[in-house]
Formats: sequence, C-alpha cells, structure tokens
Amino acid sequence: MPKGTPLKLGLGYWTQTGRLDWNNIKNTAKDSKILYTLATQTTPSLESFPDLCDTTHCDHMTYHSLAMASLHPFQSSRLLYRAVETPQDGDFFLAIQQDPFGYANSNFTISRPQNAKDASEYQKYVADDTMLGVVFCLLDDPSKSIGVLHFGALKPNHAQHCHSMVAIDVLPEWQGKGYGTEALEWGLRWAFDVRGLHRVNIGVFGYNTGAKRLYERLGFVVEGCRREYLWFRGKWYDDYSLGMLRTEWEERYGERELAARPKPEESK
Repeated sequence: MPKGTPLKLGLGYWTQTGRLDWNNIKNTAKDSKILYTLATQTTPSLESFPDLCDTTHCDHMTYHSLAMASLHPFQSSRLLYRAVETPQDGDFFLAIQQDPFGYANSNFTISRPQNAKDASEYQKYVADDTMLGVVFCLLDDPSKSIGVLHFGALKPNHAQHCHSMVAIDVLPEWQGKGYGTEALEWGLRWAFDVRGLHRVNIGVFGYNTGAKRLYERLGFVVEGCRREYLWFRGKWYDDYSLGMLRTEWEERYGERELAARPKPEESK
C-alpha cells in the first residue's frame, strides 16, 4: 500500500493532531499491537498493521501521522526508558551497586563492598524518592537493562525554584558506546520540555575527567569548584558543580527538538 494511504483508525485512537489519544484506547489485542509497535519501532510501517489498512475509508489518520506517532515520549534512538520494577530489577541494581568504579564516581563515602541491602536501598530511592527515576534499556532488546537515570526531588516548600540534580549510572560493559550521552540528552528534554524546570544541575568528582568532559560537551557550565574536597587513592581532588539553564538548552537543542515534534495537520 502506498505511503499516504488513509488507515482505518477513526475510532477515537487519534486526536486531530495525529497523536495517540491514550484516554480512549481500549485494552484489546489490536490496541496492544499498536502500542507495542509504536513503543519499539523507530519508524512504524504499514506492514506493521496489515489488518488496519482500508483504501475505501477516508480519515485524517495517514501513514505520515503514524510515523509521527513514533516519537514516543519514553524512547530515544537506541534506548527505551521505563519505570523501576520491584522486585524484578533487584539483580540489575545489585550489578550497578557492585561496580566499584561506578560507585566511586558517584559516592564519596568510604569505599567498601556493596551488598543486596545497599542495592535495595538505592533501588527504592530511584523508584520512590526522586522527581523522575528510570531504568534505560536497549530499544532493540528491552530485556537488556543497561543504566539508571534519575532527577532529585525538591521538597514541597522548595518547588517554586524549579531545579533538580540529575545523576546517571551505566553498567561497565555498556560504557563508551554513547548510551550515557543519549540518556542524558533524553533526560534534559524531559526536564525542560516536560517537567518545565528552569535549571538542571549535575556534579562530578575531579578524578572522573571523562564525565566532566562529557557534561561540558552536552552544554553544562562549570559553576563552582570545592578545591581539594575529596580524598581518593592517596590524593586530593576537586568537586565540581555544573548547571544548565532552560534558555541554554533551548539555544543548544531547541531547533532540533522543534524539528522532531509532530506538526498539526490542517483542519479538513
């Protein structure tokens, strides 16, 4: 069937802008197939929905709109972002917690082996005590969880300040492949475009030079330095605080973000 052929989806699944109307989706096998395909395919094709094509049915939903719907709010080009599952994610959080190098890059407590109780406490924090806490997985294989991203929650009487601290952990075998960069870019989009934050903060220890370069490359600005604040393996290191304002994010990423958003179709 040629591109642009209308699809038989005029049953309240879609709004006039070509976005899924989640409130009207019913729990049927056909709907589950639609949602699963949109969540796992970067660009869905008509072949994904052979039973939904109808050349005689005229509706505002076209192939173009279906492709637009692939801009899933919880996925990026290679990653899928999901909620923490308890207790199913226990082994994954234990692997994160027991990575000694990752732990040293994100905690300045005295180095010691981590156990299941430590991992469970971290898992509970990410799941229950953050502004947003997600596990990110490979889009091509959602069973492979490779990292954690979370934004610190503000106290209720601090909410007017509209800022948050972001943190990320990636399992060692998936580092150096650009997944951390991709997850942070997605997180910044969520923070500024969805949550409406005014600024995002991130911290990095002086001995983690690779992370500091990455954050600056993403557009974070060094705002503070506590000199010789950390004792690590026989040396003193600085502790850096970096930040990004919403206006800086818009200037750096705004054009790309706007280009990726679905364009409302003209009223018929």
